[in-house]
Amino acid sequence: MIGNIGILIAFGSALAAAILFLKKAISSQSGKSAGIDYAYVFYHLHTAGIIIASVYLMYVLLTHQFQYYYVFAHTNLELPLKYLVSSFWAGQEGTFLLWALMAALAGYLLMKKEKELLPAVMPFILLGQLFLMIFLFLETPFYDLGRVPADGMGMNPLLMDPWMVIHPPIVFIGYALLTIPFAYAVAALWKKDWSVGFLRALPWAGAGWLFLGAGIFIGAAWAYRVLGWGGYWGWDPVENASLVPWLTATALVHGLVGQKQKGRFVKSNLLLAIITFVLIITATFLTRGGVMADYSVHAFAETALTYVLGIFVLIYLVPGLALYIARFKFLPVQSSSEGFFSRQGSFVITMVVLCLSALLVLLGTLSPILTGLFGSPASVDEQFYFQTNSPLFFLLFIVLIVCPLLGWKNEVFKVVFTRLKKILIIFPAALIVAYLAGVNSFFNLLFIGIMTLALAVNVVWLVRTVKAGLKFSGAYLAHVGLALLFIGVLASTFYTESQLLNLKKGEPVEALGLEFTYLGLTVEGENNYPVVQVEDGTRVIIARPNIYTAGEQVMRSPAIQHNILSDLYISPMELQIVGGGETFVLAKDEQYRVGDYLIVFRDFSFASHSEAEVIEVGALLDVDGGDGFREYMPTIVQNPAERINNPAILPGGERIIMEKIDADNGMVQLTFEGGESVVEEEIFIAEVKIKPLISILAIGAVLLVAGTAIAVWRRFTT
Repeated sequence: MIGNIGILIAFGSALAAAILFLKKAISSQSGKSAGIDYAYVFYHLHTAGIIIASVYLMYVLLTHQFQYYYVFAHTNLELPLKYLVSSFWAGQEGTFLLWALMAALAGYLLMKKEKELLPAVMPFILLGQLFLMIFLFLETPFYDLGRVPADGMGMNPLLMDPWMVIHPPIVFIGYALLTIPFAYAVAALWKKDWSVGFLRALPWAGAGWLFLGAGIFIGAAWAYRVLGWGGYWGWDPVENASLVPWLTATALVHGLVGQKQKGRFVKSNLLLAIITFVLIITATFLTRGGVMADYSVHAFAETALTYVLGIFVLIYLVPGLALYIARFKFLPVQSSSEGFFSRQGSFVITMVVLCLSALLVLLGTLSPILTGLFGSPASVDEQFYFQTNSPLFFLLFIVLIVCPLLGWKNEVFKVVFTRLKKILIIFPAALIVAYLAGVNSFFNLLFIGIMTLALAVNVVWLVRTVKAGLKFSGAYLAHVGLALLFIGVLASTFYTESQLLNLKKGEPVEALGLEFTYLGLTVEGENNYPVVQVEDGTRVIIARPNIYTAGEQVMRSPAIQHNILSDLYISPMELQIVGGGETFVLAKDEQYRVGDYLIVFRDFSFASHSEAEVIEVGALLDVDGGDGFREYMPTIVQNPAERINNPAILPGGERIIMEKIDADNGMVQLTFEGGESVVEEEIFIAEVKIKPLISILAIGAVLLVAGTAIAVWRRFTT
């Protein structure tokens, strides 16, 4: 009851404050009026209402008030304190309240700093708050079950990770702060104050860019540590939905810096400020509106919010673009006097590259929806993103090499080359090191050389700027971080080594230059830890991946051994106690020795029978029993009534049975029956990977965020 009252107060006072600020803007008043200014009073009341609702939600979570469905659905009596706190944003209702709280506090800070344009800016911020309050009316976190359960359902185990305690707040701080450049852009267009007033959006845009970027990196770290598939970015539609506005926000920040220095990019900056926040709302629509529920494991199903979220997007997009078009002919014409070979020119290329990348990622993200309009929905794979974005970022790194060498006015190429030539030795040195490390792709070698040269140039300029003062070093530190990050991305994406292992208890297996021995299973509560000993010739590592059950779902968490040059990543797949046969998993072209036979899995064979809904799947095997390889094919015949396993019979009477298939990953689970394999055995099946330069990637991400933070600090203090 108290929480809903807080939301109601927040809604009513936001509406009143928006009307009063709008009235002040229309009458061209600025700042506070003499006497009581009720616009400010109602905004404070709005913020107080959201704080009341937020504090009350935290109270009912911490005190286990299970009569509220939100508390019942996301917590239980055994949940540790830090996860009780993070359960605030574990569900959709809580995240909307968190977003509203962050946006209200951001607006409060804005009122402390802005004077002239504040009455025109605040209505657009409050409009977003009104929509968030409507969301909380439709899906309240204070829904009362009418009874008090003895315990709750508990938190989703995937969210029980330290990274997920801080990830959503950081992302929603970014969302809240990027509302402010939108509001400044529309207010500037309305008041025709785009040369001075709109520039005050720069520190807010930088801060929003900082927090959204940090949130993306934290989400990637969480995926790498927890999900067990061995990567940090799956190009999932919902992951991409946050990446797209971050890319346009990056372009916006660069454009605003150019505008502040030389008065350039006014038209593009106003448009980017509008588009960036619209893309944030679009990300929310894709995540929580149900339109991606069939295509993303992260998306929510369709709810009552779906159409309201769609209206939310249109309310910000249509009037914003309409006002931009109406004012377009009055906006300053871009001067080209500085020339292309100048820092301004490098900013133009950077902004174009980032916007094109955002567009391509958005098109890939929306591909199921777009293709569904004309037929069967189809998604693009990760190769689409690599192939379309690689040329763009190759160009971006050339800009990162040249930009520090340029002034704001056009430069002579010979002068720029003179500044660069002492560092050029880094390029062939990087090519030689990469080639000796096993990189033989011409494109990858070229990319590594360019990125390393960009790294070196920005390190040199970073050292020079630090001498002048730390606050001037942000851009170069961020560029150093970006170069390291991309070197890590390239190495870990294209040069990861992987092998599927069937580890019998106590029997060492050599793979990827290491020796793996499964020692046995350790059970701790709901957690099952297969203990694996790893030897590299000089030291012994004990790894403990985890297989556990959450409800009816089997969850798997990897064991990771971090090193500066590479990570050892052990992803658990299955733990088997087998008897009467030996069960193992093979990927395509992998081999396994059992009894007197060497078995190699080649490929799948799929066939449809004349009968309706009858499908036959076979595993093409090469089997060597000592007299050369022969082909065999165990099959599974699936019909609506039953599943039939047809084994392959070997010359000695032994049987190979196909148990399961994983067509997406090209793997098959087989059982060998007969011979001497009838002794019961414990087998741990795991995928092991050597992932190069993950630590370099992580260091790059930290430096990129740190450089951004320094740049934002400078903009807020000057």
